[in-house]
Amino acid sequence: MSAHFLQEDIHVLGKLGCATCLLGSVLLVLHAPGDKDIHTIDEILHLAIQPCLFLFSAHFSIKY
Repeated sequence: MSAHFLQEDIHVLGKLGCATCLLGSVLLVLHAPGDKDIHTIDEILHLAIQPCLFLFSAHFSIKY
């Protein structure tokens, strides 16, 4: 869409890359596992204190 608004030319490889990205995103969403329902605040707290979330947060807070 940006190419249309900015009046740029996108070549074949650019279009192929966009199509591949869109297809990959759709496939990822379709095959992702479902989330379980959360009913209490304690369940949210349990998920928030998982080590992976801390590592992920620390990585991006230090990097940026």
